[in-house]
Amino acid sequence: MKSMTGHAYDEWSDDTRSVTIEAKSYNNRYLDISVNIPGRFSPLEPKIRELVSQRVVRGKVECSLRPKLFEQSASIHVDAALAAEYAAALRKVAESAGIRSEPSISDITAFEGIVIAEPSLALDEWWAWLEPKLEAVLDNLDVTRQREGAALEQVIGRERGRLSDVVRAVDRRADDLQEHIRESILERFRELQGEAVDEQRVLGETAVLLVKYSIREELDRLQSHLSAFDAAAREGGAIGKKLDFICQEIGREVNTIASKSIFDDVNAAVITAKDALENIREQLRNIE
Repeated sequence: MKSMTGHAYDEWSDDTRSVTIEAKSYNNRYLDISVNIPGRFSPLEPKIRELVSQRVVRGKVECSLRPKLFEQSASIHVDAALAAEYAAALRKVAESAGIRSEPSISDITAFEGIVIAEPSLALDEWWAWLEPKLEAVLDNLDVTRQREGAALEQVIGRERGRLSDVVRAVDRRADDLQEHIRESILERFRELQGEAVDEQRVLGETAVLLVKYSIREELDRLQSHLSAFDAAAREGGAIGKKLDFICQEIGREVNTIASKSIFDDVNAAVITAKDALENIREQLRNIE
């Protein structure tokens, strides 16, 4: 089993650049990926999402990358038309003020948008450098999720054992049901008729009540669901939803047994079963 909760962090640097990568995952019904990366690297976001989705099936994943380039070249662009407009405006201001002076380069370039420096960024080359590092962080994230999943599996296994104990105890009592009903009916007839009891009528009344109170079918289905739960738990992968669905079916059978039970000890066992089942489902909420 693998938990949906995990965390991994690492950082790398060389002579020209560095990056810090952090990945966090939380419980979530579906896969929800959030990527936090500087805007100039945003074209890489689809690649990051694809890589994360290959590793994580269910849960909310927050992936943060902080790349930094120590030395960077830039492409310089000059807006000549805008510079000419500013120069003309400055001449008009000078003429209005009676100043005979031509605007200098520093006067013109002081305005925003005249000279634009755009750092050059080879995204394909950056991705080739970032991808193995992101994979390493996702590997570590997977390790933490597996470690927590193993702890959850122990808790689930313990509660699964409690369910088995309950089923065995209730199964033993189910065999006593027919005799219990027969003795109850026989005692009632004796109270009304004395020792002259019609055995066939007693058997008939017993059969009617057995149809109403028998839990044998529920126990058979319950055992089948428990076997399905064990088989699904051994499959590996994203099994959280499947196990939770099986638990719903187990819960239905337990509730039916509770509604039909006429034994106090079976009622107590049902309470134990419900407690164990709720504990299992609580842990399954964190299983991928």
